[in-house]
Amino acid sequence: MALRYRLKTATVLRANRLRADDPIRPGRKLVLPGARPRPARPVGTTSAHVVRRGETVTAIARRYGVSVNAVLTVNHLQSRTAIHPGRRLLVPVPAVGPNPSRSRRSRPDPPSTFLGRTYPDAVVRAAAANRAALARRPATDRAQVRELIRRTAHRYGVDPALALAVGSMESGFDQRQVSPANAIGVMQVLPSSGAWAGEVIDRRLDLLLTEDNVTAGVVLLAVLSRRTDEQTALAGYYQGLSSVHRHGMFADTRRYVATVRTLKLRFR
Repeated sequence: MALRYRLKTATVLRANRLRADDPIRPGRKLVLPGARPRPARPVGTTSAHVVRRGETVTAIARRYGVSVNAVLTVNHLQSRTAIHPGRRLLVPVPAVGPNPSRSRRSRPDPPSTFLGRTYPDAVVRAAAANRAALARRPATDRAQVRELIRRTAHRYGVDPALALAVGSMESGFDQRQVSPANAIGVMQVLPSSGAWAGEVIDRRLDLLLTEDNVTAGVVLLAVLSRRTDEQTALAGYYQGLSSVHRHGMFADTRRYVATVRTLKLRFR
């Protein structure tokens, strides 16, 4: 506490007639001589999220475009803490300061930072447009999405359990999800990756369509799985294979791979 208010420990102890080993109980008021109240900082609001089957903290953080550490901190969780379906988690929503140039009814800009990475305005605007387009469409039944993933995985020679684990991790089988990086839909496929997957199967893929989105994700998994081992393939799906080869797996990539491989066991 002395450090928090930039005071010497001896000063706080003396003012409150305490010894260094004296316990202080919750609710006790302490005298802090010379301490000045800190200026209020903008505080973000929080949004409640009820955990669904197969979701992880990383998946929830990605869904809301916030860092994993932010979700862990606000819920007093450790990185290895298991979360169970039905649990209510708080997800921090960044505060937006006042801007005289905007009317009160204007919405804040969409987030441009995703897992510690900041994206260009053009990418963020494209993501917002895709998110709005998907929001106008009827929600897809998650059981139907899971069956679609199974069928598509069989078609392209991918382990259905692996494809399902990726779909669960990436979006919770929700086609309406779009990240600030403009990763779209159930399988969270970037437009460039979707175009490449379309070239592989010689068919243009529309990532806003659930069937095409799943096809793109599964084709990417199929190609990556043929080139390398499962762990590296998953890292490549998340981080990009060339980046993995150049830089190795980032810390969030390692967490992603470990979580997907755990989820895979549930879909056996």
